[in-house]
Amino acid sequence: MANDQKIRLSKAAWWVFGLLMTALALATIQKMVLGRDGDLHSFFYQASRLLLDGTWRLQDSDSIAFTVLPIALLPMICLSLVPYLIAAVVWAVASTAFLVFAIVLSTKVATSRVTGITDAALVPIASLVGIGLITQSVLADLNLGQIDLLIVALISLAIYWLYRRPVACGVCLAIAASYKFVGLLFVPWLIIRRAWIQAASTLVAFIALWAITIPWLGIERSSWRLTNAFVGSGRLNLSRSEPLSVGEGRSLIAGIQRMVGSYDPALIPWAAGGTLVSIAFAGWLLYRLTRQPLFTRKLGQSRSLDLLEAVCLPLLAIICLPAAHIRHGCMALMATCLLASLILTPDKKSRALAMLAVLVILVASQAHLADVIG
Repeated sequence: MANDQKIRLSKAAWWVFGLLMTALALATIQKMVLGRDGDLHSFFYQASRLLLDGTWRLQDSDSIAFTVLPIALLPMICLSLVPYLIAAVVWAVASTAFLVFAIVLSTKVATSRVTGITDAALVPIASLVGIGLITQSVLADLNLGQIDLLIVALISLAIYWLYRRPVACGVCLAIAASYKFVGLLFVPWLIIRRAWIQAASTLVAFIALWAITIPWLGIERSSWRLTNAFVGSGRLNLSRSEPLSVGEGRSLIAGIQRMVGSYDPALIPWAAGGTLVSIAFAGWLLYRLTRQPLFTRKLGQSRSLDLLEAVCLPLLAIICLPAAHIRHGCMALMATCLLASLILTPDKKSRALAMLAVLVILVASQAHLADVIG
């Protein structure tokens, strides 16, 4: 492709990308302003007012059900200082900014580390493909006023800083984990890859984020929130008495539950464990077939493999946790940007595999894969 053509295509892609993001922001503002039934108002805004007023009690478990640590509500506490309508507009614009940041950064990392393509003209094209694969999840998250896009932006930044700023990488993962535990999934992987600074920074920063609220809320309430987040997550995912609906659960296990129709709740932990074991075995087999070192490779020895492993970690939560909602598909943003970058690679084999994966994602996004099978 001639250089002039590539520049024109890049400009057109940037215009389309910008118009799409603007439309998403305006639609989100309209949704939040007209209705107060979303999570932004029901959970984050109201919970922040309770914390700000000092009237939050241990019994108010539902009011901060979507954060692991109380400190994670700090942005919402700032928003609670203004009327809800203003807060809704600010959060809608901020969420869209998180989305743009995560898409562009993930695409730049993928094109440089995996495909070796450093041509900036291809970034907007890959970004459009990446968001197009998970539009349904992005819309669900924006309409609810949820925090998944913020988490994705933090994880994207952590992966970007994985080598050059190891401490900052760990801090970003810890902040993401203060909202949801997905940030802590990186710690075992970092330890296996002997990335000691990144792993230690994540754990130390997470503990610090928990401890910083003790002078404010007291050790009892700060400890209760962390414990309740663990217990509540397990209860939500593993102790249901009936199958999850399509809206409540989009994971592989939830799809199997709906296929069966009636089941013994005691078998759900075994199903989740079996899914993890199956994925682990498939991963081990894949590494053996491709003759890639699984446990002996250090971080940085193969940056393309490091990136592939990192973007797959959030997918484990989506696949294995029964209560994974459709909006949690935002966690796949980094993976879809990687696939979009592979489509642009000159290597025909990689391009063919990426296009096959894109086809599977498109089918699964329209109707959950397990429901299609059922």
